[in-house]
Amino acid sequence: MIGVSTVGANSATAANHGDPWTTMVVVDDPVAGELLRHYRTTSESGQPAQLLGEMPIAGASEVVAEADGSAVWVLGSGSAPGASRIERFAVAADGSLTATGEAFDVGEGARDLVRSPDDRHVYTVNPDANTLTAVDTIAGTVDAFAIPGGPIGIVVAPDGVTAAVITEDDIVHRVDLVTGAVTATRAAGGGFTAEGLVDIELAPEGDAVYIAADGGSGGGAVTRLRLDAALSVEGFLAPNRLDPGF
Repeated sequence: MIGVSTVGANSATAANHGDPWTTMVVVDDPVAGELLRHYRTTSESGQPAQLLGEMPIAGASEVVAEADGSAVWVLGSGSAPGASRIERFAVAADGSLTATGEAFDVGEGARDLVRSPDDRHVYTVNPDANTLTAVDTIAGTVDAFAIPGGPIGIVVAPDGVTAAVITEDDIVHRVDLVTGAVTATRAAGGGFTAEGLVDIELAPEGDAVYIAADGGSGGGAVTRLRLDAALSVEGFLAPNRLDPGF
């Protein structure tokens, strides 16, 4: 399994099936290659998931569902060596997948894939180019914003304007998605373990992020940073330790 995104119960697909949710999964099949698969899951123990649809996509690595579940975007390979592109697939009532013909080139070596809350924009990061790529799917434009340090992960806040990005250089940036400007930067220190950043997730409240670091030989940690001007530390988890403020 490479990338996973879920389609919620209020989506067209799930509503038509009457299921709690269905799941989109990108897999690397040893025979068929990279595939986007659409499963219907069940809450019954021991029951296998039902395959509803399948689509081969060269180099597929990430998938994200639109808010209503009617379509998904997939990050895969572009036409040139090393190039990346995103492509949109409609999800039919029976769970089958169809390419909509909407696709955008997003530079070389793109990683991660997120959407804006209104589904208008889709974002990836390009560590080798030190950029955040923003795709306006309605206007059909692609913009690359400079993000120093080799960006490897991104989340977008509910306001659709604020993003947080982690980098290979173990830095966290807050980014204004309207201007592309980096508005705050956070390195290790002050309760933030930043050695070996590997993942970033948006907190349920939408005003903070959880950042995972493998920590090298010192052990890993998960830190909660508020999306304010200082990217303030609100708490952290470390091996055998739970900070009371977490």
